[in-house]
Amino acid sequence: MPTRSHRCDVRLPIPAERAFAMLVEPSSIRAWWGASRAIVVPRQGGDWVAAWGADEDAPEYVTAATITAFEPPHRLRLADFRYVARAEGELPFDGRALTTEFTILASDRSDCVLRVEQSGFPCDATADAFFAACEVGWTNTLAGIERVAKGEVALAREGVAPPVIPVLETERLRLRAFRLADVGTYARHCADPEVMRFLGGRIWSRTESWRHLAMLVGHWQLRGFGMWAVERRSDGVLLGRVGCLEPDGWPGFEIGWLIGREHQGQGYATEAARASLAWARDVLGKDRIVHLIAAGNLASEAVAKKLGARPAGNAEVHGMPVVVWESRS
Repeated sequence: MPTRSHRCDVRLPIPAERAFAMLVEPSSIRAWWGASRAIVVPRQGGDWVAAWGADEDAPEYVTAATITAFEPPHRLRLADFRYVARAEGELPFDGRALTTEFTILASDRSDCVLRVEQSGFPCDATADAFFAACEVGWTNTLAGIERVAKGEVALAREGVAPPVIPVLETERLRLRAFRLADVGTYARHCADPEVMRFLGGRIWSRTESWRHLAMLVGHWQLRGFGMWAVERRSDGVLLGRVGCLEPDGWPGFEIGWLIGREHQGQGYATEAARASLAWARDVLGKDRIVHLIAAGNLASEAVAKKLGARPAGNAEVHGMPVVVWESRS
């Protein structure tokens, strides 16, 4: 069956490496596509998914594809598209033949041309409306990518770099940036009395958990370091949070942790905290690192001991007395 395609280009004032990253970073995809959520497994055969709508459990619209070519920083190809809209349902034609290919043509080290070509649209009337919408949509989308790229350049000129949150991997874990899709699981952890017993002693509402995640993400922007979402590599399950913390008035540069109750007792906190500790020393050059632990929290004390820390005094955090465990390189 004959098919049709369309192509559009945009020049971006950023290097090819950054342009490619914008295509696979969930935070960037949300910015330039207006998606409420995005999930990407950045490798050939991985998933590339975006969703729209305020309801996390029932989004208004979802588009998903498989990454069939992953060649940073020059080529990303998506195929086997699945589209579902809550109101209209699925596509009126088979979307498995659709492909979207992003090609980045570097002109020099400071800018590049991003080309998007969508192929595989049937030539019959069932695809006419969708084909026309995609032509307009990708023109507008590339304008959005250009706006985001120019915004990053403007921030850089003002001396404010957009946060680049590194990904750390251990034998079992992946430490990555938090994303909106994590709110539900994180809120469930923070609503567990056992998890929160030594973290203020009060469970949090979903709204409070959302606000706390926003603070953790913002901490990276203001400090240049922060906490990671801890994800199990074998199945992508969110286990909790681990990482660096030093908000205004804090007793020192801390590495802390929170692991969901069903995942405790398996060494995840120690494994993730050890990776965070190494990163803080190797990348940030931190010498003195503390862990603020409430008296009686034997599990966290055990983690601190495994990290080589020792009690070094007392402090008060948000009205709660804590023991300051300290380690020095």
